[in-house]
Amino acid sequence: MMRIGTTILYTLLSLGVTAQVKTIEVSRGRSATTLVRVSEFRDTSRKAVFIMGQSNADGRAIDTDWPDHLRDSLEMEYWDDNQQNVVRSFAGWNTSNQAQARSADSTKNGLDIALNLYFPILGKWSGLKITRGGSPITFFNLQAPQINGINGYPSQVDSLLSRRPNIDLSKSLFVWCQGENEAYFSEPSLDTAYASELRRVYKQIRSITQTPNLYGITILTNDSLDNVDYPYKTGIREQQIRVSDEQADTDYYDPSGLGLKDSVHYTAASYLIMAKQLFQLYYRRMYKIKLKK
Repeated sequence: MMRIGTTILYTLLSLGVTAQVKTIEVSRGRSATTLVRVSEFRDTSRKAVFIMGQSNADGRAIDTDWPDHLRDSLEMEYWDDNQQNVVRSFAGWNTSNQAQARSADSTKNGLDIALNLYFPILGKWSGLKITRGGSPITFFNLQAPQINGINGYPSQVDSLLSRRPNIDLSKSLFVWCQGENEAYFSEPSLDTAYASELRRVYKQIRSITQTPNLYGITILTNDSLDNVDYPYKTGIREQQIRVSDEQADTDYYDPSGLGLKDSVHYTAASYLIMAKQLFQLYYRRMYKIKLKK
């Protein structure tokens, strides 16, 4: 199983960058001693990313934390509760909060903006958020036909795939960033049940996309939440690692040590670090580092 720890092996572009990344160095295997430079890429297939989880998946970086060109010029598809279909919107606008009707909110952003700094190197992307801040894993029933009277995620995924029928799901991925709720609150049953619930969620996203091998990346709960700052020793991180290890199409990334804007939520700078590491996991998995050194 391939994974990257918290050590930052590469120089990160600062938040003051003025142009989108054209070249990125990707590690070969687990070591940074051998690098592949991805400056040109010929895979033109459209791919999808499903960003799943609670507030850190939703994002809590404020819009002024991002340079204007990055915040306002990049677009993805988002579910619109009012129109009941997928529409195109600026990256960072949260129009999918577990099928809760809400207007576009440019102050709720994070991974969707940060991923757009790197993933377009590999072609065009579409995205769908499956997020609900502060919710336990038991809230995420991805196969429910309706949630609070609004179409659930099977309809949302169908809308995305109907709008973009050329999406290559074999090259797509989901990102799961959830667990703070279980680390923060006293939920003794999740000490043993979280892993089975996580397996259920992963099975459901693969079911509604009809892609049994859909690649997934688990962003572990920050170790300060699971073991240090809060009193409940829930072992969420250990369960997330176990589920990721046992699934052939799932990797994990440990964000511990990244900067927080409060006691829980990541800064824009942290999201950029996180996005670069997720890109490397994805690239190594999909393309096997076949480009020349």
